[in-house]
Amino acid sequence: MEGLFFYWVSWIGWIIVTFFMNKSSTRTILSYGLLSCIALSNWKITVYSYEISGSYIVLLCFALGTSYYLSKLQNLYLMIMTLTVTAAFVAFHLFEMFDPIWIIAHRQWLLSGLMFILVWLMSDMFLQRVLSLVIGMCQGEWLYTMMLYRYSYYGTIGGLKFLDLLTAGLGFLFMLSLAEWMISSMKRYWTYSERQ
Repeated sequence: MEGLFFYWVSWIGWIIVTFFMNKSSTRTILSYGLLSCIALSNWKITVYSYEISGSYIVLLCFALGTSYYLSKLQNLYLMIMTLTVTAAFVAFHLFEMFDPIWIIAHRQWLLSGLMFILVWLMSDMFLQRVLSLVIGMCQGEWLYTMMLYRYSYYGTIGGLKFLDLLTAGLGFLFMLSLAEWMISSMKRYWTYSERQ
């Protein structure tokens, strides 16, 4: 079932944000963002005969709005990372379309893993990783759908398949960041206990 992974992870994320984060404006914004993504996932708007998902619009607006708070140099680097992710996303889809025999594993995990590895290798900053993944995959989805539209393929930009891909990539990113945080905490603990 398309979108099952997206709904499952989004609800878990909303529960964690709402009940386990400290009360702050960041918590409120994240909570509203996750709820609006879930609520608007089946809502579609038509713009110039392109069907666009409501969740796609919310995710792209949140990511672009958050990138406003980065410095100019960080935004420049974010733009380079985003273009790289976009190119890789479209290239994978075109490769899959023209030569599907080489896709030996489930495409969702391959594509999400590729996007995650690209973002992880290009930046050390967690926020830049998340933003480049979201913006890059959104732009890639838009570009790929526009390319297929010329061949009479009328798909939804940001449909449930795309949301599953994006959620899997973000899940990989959050798990790795959690592992990095745990390793650094253990190193600090061992360094502190060795001093005593």
